[in-house]
Amino acid sequence: MANFVGIDFGTTNSVVANLVEEPTRVDVQIVLNNLGSDRTPSAVAIGQRAEWLFGQAAKEANTRDKILSVKRILGTDQTVSLAGRALRTEFIATLLFRHLITESQRRLGEGVEAAVVTVPANSKGLQRNATKLSAHAAGVRVLNLINEPTAAAMAYGLGRSSAGRDLRVLVYDFGGGTFDVTVLRAHHGIFEEIASRGLKRCGGDDLDAALADYLRQSVLVGHDQALAQPYPDLRLRLACEDCKIALSTAGTARVDIEDLLPSVSVHEELERDTFEGLVRPIVERTGEPVMEALQSAGLQSSDIDHVLLVGGTSRVPLVRNYVENLLGRPAEPFGEIDPMTCVAQGAAIVSGILQGAEHMEEYDYQVCLEHSLCTDPVDVMTGRKYLEPLIGHGTKIPSQNTSVYLPVVDNAREVVVNIYEGNVYDDPQSEENVRIGQVRVPLDPPRPAEQCPIEVQFEYSEEGIITARAKDLRMDRGYASVIDYSTGHLQDNEQQALRELVTQVFGEAPPVPIAAPRPEPEPVAAATAAAGLPVLTDDMPAEVREAVSRVQKADKVLAELGNDAEAGQLRSLRNRLADALQGVTPVNEVVALDQQLAAELMFFDYLL
Repeated sequence: MANFVGIDFGTTNSVVANLVEEPTRVDVQIVLNNLGSDRTPSAVAIGQRAEWLFGQAAKEANTRDKILSVKRILGTDQTVSLAGRALRTEFIATLLFRHLITESQRRLGEGVEAAVVTVPANSKGLQRNATKLSAHAAGVRVLNLINEPTAAAMAYGLGRSSAGRDLRVLVYDFGGGTFDVTVLRAHHGIFEEIASRGLKRCGGDDLDAALADYLRQSVLVGHDQALAQPYPDLRLRLACEDCKIALSTAGTARVDIEDLLPSVSVHEELERDTFEGLVRPIVERTGEPVMEALQSAGLQSSDIDHVLLVGGTSRVPLVRNYVENLLGRPAEPFGEIDPMTCVAQGAAIVSGILQGAEHMEEYDYQVCLEHSLCTDPVDVMTGRKYLEPLIGHGTKIPSQNTSVYLPVVDNAREVVVNIYEGNVYDDPQSEENVRIGQVRVPLDPPRPAEQCPIEVQFEYSEEGIITARAKDLRMDRGYASVIDYSTGHLQDNEQQALRELVTQVFGEAPPVPIAAPRPEPEPVAAATAAAGLPVLTDDMPAEVREAVSRVQKADKVLAELGNDAEAGQLRSLRNRLADALQGVTPVNEVVALDQQLAAELMFFDYLL
């Protein structure tokens, strides 16, 4: 078994690395694909004969049935169309992971059962969830998800004990489709993200497009309509990509495309100075995020101990010159470091550390939480919700913590404890935060709020499994919810459909990774609509009484409507208000939802 594997699942290209134990040291090697390349385009396509294509073959295929850069939308509700089916993004990512694993196993001559997988520094909970889910569905147990800047720092040697203590590191990651800059604090084996900024659509693809536009305007004048067709456009961009790569090490390079169009070929020599003039505005766009990240971290460029260049576009000499002039200091030399593959190499190093590979004594590395795990209680002074971290970001994993809360209203029959992942504590609805689950706590019997202390405990295991436990301390009854990123938010039928798709495409079912030990949650009875509402009492605030009555009225109307399609909005508002009454929600939010529900009910009054 190839034990020490790291996978850089990239937006444009993906890379697999393997740490190899030798008699006196370890060596990190890139696992080449079937074409002998150190990178595989993150592309999936259906060929002319309805065959499934991956990597370079999919990228170059003359077909509209193609998916590129699925990582941009991974973890969202969007679907993509492929092979005549609308597929969730996790399905496409799973196929890519399975292709990477299959090719790696052929090259290594042994199975790949576990790996460390990298994710962008600014990825949210659902994106990380979807990444881990996809790798797991492809047959690999994910040892740990680590941020790409952390992996790069490990590859550059900053995880070694001899690298020094308490370093400030700026990671400039210029990939094929995106740009990210992250400021890290590296201390005692912990890589703490201080600030991160980025551009979602700025990368090597844009440099290729700039060169392609130049050729359209200089040597392909009058062929705009023909070049707008997918295949000629693809051939032109691929040739420009090859020219860009060549100009990273040579002063001149050629763009040669035979029969790009009928009776039209391209044979053009280009100097590096000309190319740099074309792409300089794109490179200079990265300067603003760099300075914003430094400002957010409260640092000057002179405070940075190391500047690391990451991503294939960082090979362009203009990029290094621009970064060094912007910061007024040199970036680390590439030397034996390839900016295209260093993220996967760093992941392989971490894989070796986590699994006890030999000769790793010189490395310091601690698995830490990248985003805080929080609940969303109400500030009694302002009536607003906020996030309270029970396990803060940067905490060593495994870890756990506990806090105690009280319901907002008296005589509630149930309290909903929401589980958030994020670091923006004053605004739970910030796009930087993600609600990843909840624990529902029945309160039986209902009683005044001060008599309902709810103890909440979060645990985060080494395997990335989150267990949230909530306990009614007065009645000594506990409930739990387990969030396992390996299954994520796919329903059972979706998991089965995904497994069947992988089996269809690759001719065999993916192996089921050895599951990590999972705590058994105490069973929680499903709450009925009626049971979930507070009991109406004379001392209850009038606003809450009205809201409870409104939900009860909505229940009557919905019973009359049955499955009527027009009832969707009414049902949604009813459920939102009921959830608010069950949880720790400010009264003003309850009132706002109650008013919306009342307005919707006006359309259905004829049924009562």
